[in-house]
Amino acid sequence: MTAVVAEARERGFRIPPAQVVAVPSLLRAWLGQEERETPVLVAVDDLHKHDQQLPSALPRLIAEYLSSSVVWALTRRTGRGGPDVERVFSLPPGEPSLPHTRVGLGPLPETAVRALVFDLLGAPASPALAALVATAEGNARLVLELLQGLREENALAVTDGMAQLTSTALPQRVHRAVRLLLAEVSPRCRLFIQLAALSGREFELGAVAEPFEQPPGMLLPLVEEATDVGVITGVGDRLAFTQPLFWQAVLESLPEPMRAGARRVSAGPGDGLRDDPVWPASLGEMDLLIANLVSHGLTNSQIATRINRSPHTVSYHLRKMFGTLGVRSRSELAGTVRQRLREAP
Repeated sequence: MTAVVAEARERGFRIPPAQVVAVPSLLRAWLGQEERETPVLVAVDDLHKHDQQLPSALPRLIAEYLSSSVVWALTRRTGRGGPDVERVFSLPPGEPSLPHTRVGLGPLPETAVRALVFDLLGAPASPALAALVATAEGNARLVLELLQGLREENALAVTDGMAQLTSTALPQRVHRAVRLLLAEVSPRCRLFIQLAALSGREFELGAVAEPFEQPPGMLLPLVEEATDVGVITGVGDRLAFTQPLFWQAVLESLPEPMRAGARRVSAGPGDGLRDDPVWPASLGEMDLLIANLVSHGLTNSQIATRINRSPHTVSYHLRKMFGTLGVRSRSELAGTVRQRLREAP
């Protein structure tokens, strides 16, 4: 919305201050000022977060200034907000006939992400950086926080015309963005999300229900709340975090004693994954899972399907393991895994 407001201001639109927009009486007075021939943009970001008086007053305000040169740009998170917010966006029968355009914003396509990387960094992403960015699954906010955070923490370098990673640690901006999103949900839902993260990016509801000491069905309101904010989605008969990057940030935010009990990520029956004290500490549980699947002969595409991630993400983890373990091929990695990991009986 910031970019929309900036462009409108450059085109000569009047923009009411945010504190005026938040109070309907002040907004009505501001709109009633002179200069009616000058176009106006009223921008309201995250309408579902505003005091209820604003969404309840908007239909009448919009109708009142329908004949004026006023453009209303309203956003909300899908499914969020009470009846008054829903009324603004659905324009049910009985409301004035208001010309409008509704745009649903989904994940950024890969081409848009590549363009965003180039615009921010001045160079295309290296394969390792592209794989890391891909773990945001097109979430614009996470992509921006990741790239800006990497740049602020000097974790990037332009080499041979490409933006290269110089650190694999997630920047603090990503952790802050995750904390802000978690602050939007109830404390009980926040605990649900944190416990779910310990079970892996993909998990069964029953595994999270056990610590709550409740049947899985009793947690459905928490699942719905986490789904509404875009954190959790359904994958067949299981649930999963919508962005691997978000899952990783939630997991890293938990105290070490909590993570110690979740060092392995379940790869399903028969995968033979076991905790191993000799596995390098610099390689995480996802590296361990991917290495084990490589040792079982799976291709990158097959691994990506199995762990519900992109092939770019699998490639990123493989490159990291090659450097850490000092191996140069998949067969060497498989041999190393067989030596380091205890196979299931």
